Amino acid sequence: MLGNFHEVSVKSDDLVSSLMFYEQLGFAQLETGDVWEHGYAVVSDGDIVIGLHQHDFDSPALTFVRPDLKNYAYALKRARIKPAFQKLADDEFNELGFADPSGIIITLLEARTHGPPPDERMPSLCGSFLEVSLGVDDVESAAQFWESIGFAVVGSSDAAHPAKRLARDGLSVGLHQTRCPRALSFIGNDLEGRMEFLETKGFTPRRGTPIGHGADLISPDGTRLLLFEADWI
Repeated sequence: MLGNFHEVSVKSDDLVSSLMFYEQLGFAQLETGDVWEHGYAVVSDGDIVIGLHQHDFDSPALTFVRPDLKNYAYALKRARIKPAFQKLADDEFNELGFADPSGIIITLLEARTHGPPPDERMPSLCGSFLEVSLGVDDVESAAQFWESIGFAVVGSSDAAHPAKRLARDGLSVGLHQTRCPRALSFIGNDLEGRMEFLETKGFTPRRGTPIGHGADLISPDGTRLLLFEADWI
């Protein structure tokens, strides 16, 4: 329904600082096109793609590519999905966005704005990408919304709080019925060892997260990266 996953779009007031942060973590920079008039850079670890935009918008957003977007906008209207914004004129790059129950914006573009991620996974110092974590008021109703736009439930838990993970096209979204900031979550072995190594590299991870035992690392652009043990699912 949404098309192909493209990137997690993040607002960055300082592209140089943001790029340096992600590259020091082990992310690789991707080639970008000239669609946007604002500053734009993209990084990836082979699993997740993060687009850094020097532009004011509701960040982060989940961005997909959907060809023939203008006609597809009518299908969204029939599904009673109300756009938060849309640019569909013949003389402009077509895009539109709508919000999920947690308020995060899902953006659809008419075409790609950067090159593909590397073929091989390159786990960063954060570990392997797990999910985009979202706090929701009601995990069941939120899951129904994500299922209605083409995602499928791949896991659930009630251990610490009601939670469901849904996935499609290489993107996993974690719905957590608790107070949780929007974040990118990663898993890996030896959390304590990873934190100590990050500290030797000049990063400042903090112990504890809103959704479980782990660590919290904040990027210069304000994006929260949550780090967990490999068995945290």
